[in-house]
Amino acid sequence: MNAFAGIDINLPEAFKEKLQTYCQSGQKGVSNLEENPFPRMIDMWFLAVCLAAKKDLKHEMRAKGAQYKAMEGVVLGSDSWRSNALVLLAISHTEDIAVADNPREMMRIANGYALAGLSYLIDLIESRDGDTPLNFLCDEIDKMIEA
Repeated sequence: MNAFAGIDINLPEAFKEKLQTYCQSGQKGVSNLEENPFPRMIDMWFLAVCLAAKKDLKHEMRAKGAQYKAMEGVVLGSDSWRSNALVLLAISHTEDIAVADNPREMMRIANGYALAGLSYLIDLIESRDGDTPLNFLCDEIDKMIEA
C-alpha cells in the first residue's frame, strides 16, 4: 500500500533543470546511464532524502520561492520499500509513531530532507572534475557507506 499515492511532490523551480539533466526521464536526459545516472526523477529525489538523513543535513520543511509539481506520490507505489522507508524516516524524525497516520506530514518531512539532499547531491555531481556522473557518484556513495 502506498500512503503517498494522492500527494504531489513539489520542488523549487531551481531544481527542475538539474533533475531534467541527471534523470533519464527528464526532458534533457539522453538515456545514457553514464551521464544520466537516475532512470527516474523519483530515484534522484529518494537518493537526496537518503543523503540528507545519512549526513544529518539541515533542512527546511517548506520550500521557499516558486515551486513546481515534480512528481506524483503514486510513483512511490512501484517500489513499496521506498514508502516504507519514508514512514520510518518520519517516525525517527518526529520520535512519534502517530505520524504514520498522517501521509501529508510524512511527505512534508521527506521533502524537507530531499530539499537539503538535492542541494548536496547536485553540488556533489557537479564537483566531479571530468569523471562521469555515474562513476563519480558510485565512488562517493561507496565512501559514505564505508564511513
